[in-house]
Amino acid sequence: NVILTSYEADFAATWGRQVRNLITEHGPTLGISLTNDSKAADRWNTPQGGGMVTAGVGGPITGRGGHLIIVDDPIKNSQEAYSETHRRKAIEWFNSTLYTRAEPGATIIVLMTRWHEGDLAGHLLTNHEEKWTEIRLPALAEEGDPLGRAIGEPLCSDRFSVTALED
Repeated sequence: NVILTSYEADFAATWGRQVRNLITEHGPTLGISLTNDSKAADRWNTPQGGGMVTAGVGGPITGRGGHLIIVDDPIKNSQEAYSETHRRKAIEWFNSTLYTRAEPGATIIVLMTRWHEGDLAGHLLTNHEEKWTEIRLPALAEEGDPLGRAIGEPLCSDRFSVTALED
């Protein structure tokens, strides 16, 4: 069972829709399918006992457990990132709602732009660092890049050149 969250419920549901559509297209090859009674973009199940639910930060996920929990950009933009209220809301929701949905042995992945040291990633790395592995992928590679890029090499040169990133 997968729980995928993002800063806003509709945005999270777009990921749920994409995964659902991939299962519809490639399910026979992968040996999985969707149940006939649960195919919504934000909530679907497989007859094999799995499924996905999506939600926005602060949204409802109670009553659901996740073997894989993905938090994709819990903060929408720099304005929210610099708001102590927004940062605190995301951290409180993670601690009280999302984290309690983790099944035993669950994997939790937090993907986010680091706008502020006091954001969710900062909270997790400061207060629970023994449980987390940080993988930094800056737009321009730094020394010791985990992808093996040369220093200064862009993360996605097809999308953003060095010049564009420096601008």
